[in-house]
This record gives sequence, structure tokens and C-alpha cells, in this order.
Amino acid sequence: MKKIIFILLCLIIYLNFFTFDINASSTTTTIPRVSFRCNDVDLDHNGIINIIDIAIVAKAYGSYPGHPKWNTIADLDKNGVVNITDVAIVAKEFGKKCFRQSEVLYDISEETGKPDQYYCSYDETRNKVTIIIKENGIYDNQELINIFNQYFNSVKSHLNIDSAGVKKFHGSTINEFDKFIEDLVKSEYVGYIIFVGTDLPIVINEYNDKTGDIERSNLDHPTINDVYAYVERTKEVGVNECVDVAISTVIAPEKYSDEDKRSFVKQVFSNFIKYHSNIQATFDKFNKNILIIEHYEFASESISYNPANFDSYNTIYFYNPIYVINTEYSKVESEMKNKPLILMYHTHGSANYLGMGLNNKIYVSNQEILDFYNSNGQISLFSDVLSACGQNWLSDKAYDFCCWPQTWLKTGVWTVFDVTGDPYHHSFERWLFNEKIVGNALRKTYHVQDMIYGDILATLP
Repeated sequence: MKKIIFILLCLIIYLNFFTFDINASSTTTTIPRVSFRCNDVDLDHNGIINIIDIAIVAKAYGSYPGHPKWNTIADLDKNGVVNITDVAIVAKEFGKKCFRQSEVLYDISEETGKPDQYYCSYDETRNKVTIIIKENGIYDNQELINIFNQYFNSVKSHLNIDSAGVKKFHGSTINEFDKFIEDLVKSEYVGYIIFVGTDLPIVINEYNDKTGDIERSNLDHPTINDVYAYVERTKEVGVNECVDVAISTVIAPEKYSDEDKRSFVKQVFSNFIKYHSNIQATFDKFNKNILIIEHYEFASESISYNPANFDSYNTIYFYNPIYVINTEYSKVESEMKNKPLILMYHTHGSANYLGMGLNNKIYVSNQEILDFYNSNGQISLFSDVLSACGQNWLSDKAYDFCCWPQTWLKTGVWTVFDVTGDPYHHSFERWLFNEKIVGNALRKTYHVQDMIYGDILATLP
């Protein structure tokens, strides 16, 4: 066996440093013209083609069906015998990292003995971050690219996560963008992506039937969550809803001029840089509290997010929870001034109004939240949308400033997340507390995701 492996290692060196003529005469061993997927050659499925794969072929070398050493996976060219051709195939791919799709895991219920509480195992070799902008678009600007590079440097310093740099998408269709993302994940080991700008194919517009004008735009979260987040597949509902890449967006208010949009994005990423570069100082500005604001109509119903309704198994509250009903106006105001680490809300909402219970009334506008921020400073470091309509709207013709994702980012929020995970023990919030990094929590959560706005690599203390 050792002799065979030594010969195979020599063959690896030969194939990788010298030309191998696949058009040689019939007396010469040839590599088949059919292409082999990396995962087909990664025989032990550990994510890399290495000496273990060589050993699997070596052990079966010379065998055929019925032979005591026969191993069907070692017969890569499927010609019925494990020979030098199979060796050459593995040797030629030696050292390559293979993409591995995220897999579904589960706990076994102590009560039923059956699978319960699904979660995900993801390819941890895909661990680089990138920012995607439209080539020659609004954000293809050297000043902004410099800011993006500073962000990458701060992430490397804080989390030791490498970047794949800023990537410029030159296409226009969903299929082109999906292929663009898949290539980044497979070839450049990207596991975290931030989309910047609505000039990427990530928006659904609603038009006026009479004038043809855009009335409102929404984030195309079905495509982002069901297509872009999966590699070489789309989401398999009820089968595998584990994403292959974690995605967030940063989008400026649609009615801003191009220059104002760039300024908005610059400020948002400057905040990200500040947080990563001064992480302890960032956390010290906030109480380790979770402020939960709930609409009064929900408070007495089964859908209530009152912490009293959650035991240690199904809780989503991993810091001290402070529960407020949105008719308790003075308490809402005082608790928002106390700077909770996470602001959660379960209210009614729309593109420009949200039932936060501020200013002695139930519904407040985006501008009123900005005014509160300007008077009292940053409200929270994170916003967790438990439930509220209008949270994925990006523009509305009826309002000068819109909408909630832009509002929260403008107040300095690091990340806004709206993620529905498998309930109880493996909620997104639990994974976020355990993993600390938003992108890792997303990749662990078996979920139906709405969206994440802001920094995909934001962290909890």
C-alpha cells in the first residue's frame, strides 16, 4: 500500500507540473474528456481532495465488480475497473477545495424519539466576505470602494475573516446574478455577501396602472432567499432550507440623489468600521437588555412575545428582556432612551408608520424615529423584527423619506434582522447568541428568512 501511495504522489507531481497529453496514442493512459465535478472526486466528502482520496483509490486499485477490494466510488470513469485512469483523475484534482452544500441536522425528541428541531451544517471553508455593487452603477465610485476596503480591513482585524474584495456585477438578470454569486462561492470561497444598491437585480417594483410610474418598491426577498442564497440549487421547501451563503443588503433611500445615496452608504459603512475597530467601546454604550415593544392587541393573544410565555427551551431572549406594550407611552420613551442592545418589536406597520408607542401615540413615522435619534442619540445596536408589515418596503412614492430599513441604518443600527427560524430550541436568536456573528447564525438556522439589512458580520457581545 505504501508503495502504491508513493507512486501516486509521484504522479500528482507529474500531472501538476508537466503537460499531460490527453490526445496521446491508444497505448498511453488518458484522462477521459468528460469533466468531473470536484465533489465527485472528493471521495470522503471532507471538502478537499487530499491523500485520503488517493488512499481510497489505491486500496481498490486493480479491482473490478466482484473483486474483494472493489469499491464503486473509486471507479471514477465508470469503466468497470479501478486503474491508472482513476488514479490520474484524482491526482489531477489533488489539493482542490470542493464546494459542499449546507446540510440539514436535527435533534431527536425526548418525547417521541423522532427527528425534531432542525438546524444546519454549512461549509466552513467558504469563509470570505465580499461586497457586490453594479459595475458602472451609482456605487462604482473610488471613494466608496476605499471605504469598503477599510471595512474589509476592520473585519480582518476584529474577526480574522478575509475578504474577496469588492465585486462588480455587469449583468442585469436574476439568472446572471445567480451565476455570478455561485462562482464567487465556489471559486473564491465566499460565505458572506453584502449587496449594495437597488441597481442590482434585488428589487420588485409596483407600478401605477394608469401612468406606468413606480408607486412602490420592495426588496425581492423571495429571490434572495430562495435562489441567491443557494448554490447549484434553489430552496427545497420542507427538505433543505439551509442557506449556502449568508446575504445582507445596504440600500439608500430611493428619493435621494445619487450623491446623497453614496453619502448614505458611506456613513453606514463608516459605522460598521467604527464598530469592528472599537468593539468593546461599542458594546459599552448599550445596556445588555432586550427591549420588546408589542402592540396592545397582541399582548393578550397566543401570538404574544411576552417573555413570560417562554421557558428556557423555547426562549428567544438571551439578555435581560424588558417587555413594554405600545400604549405604555412613557415607559416606551424611557426604555428607548436607556439604549438597549437589541430593540425587538411585534406591531402593526407600513412603509412609513410603525406602532412603536412613542410621542404619546401608538403610530410614529420614520421621521419621528429620526427626530428621537437626533435628540437622544443612538437607540439600539440591533433591531429584531419579530413581526410588522412594511419592513421590506424600500420606497413609496407617497413619502419623501422611506422606509424602515433605511431609517434604522440611519440611526446607527448595525444590523436589522427579520428571520423566522425553526421554532423553539433552534431559533435564529439562539444561534446568534451562540455563534455571535450574524452571518454564522443565519447559516446555522433552518429557516424561512425574510431579510437582513446592514452588516452580515455584525457581532453580539
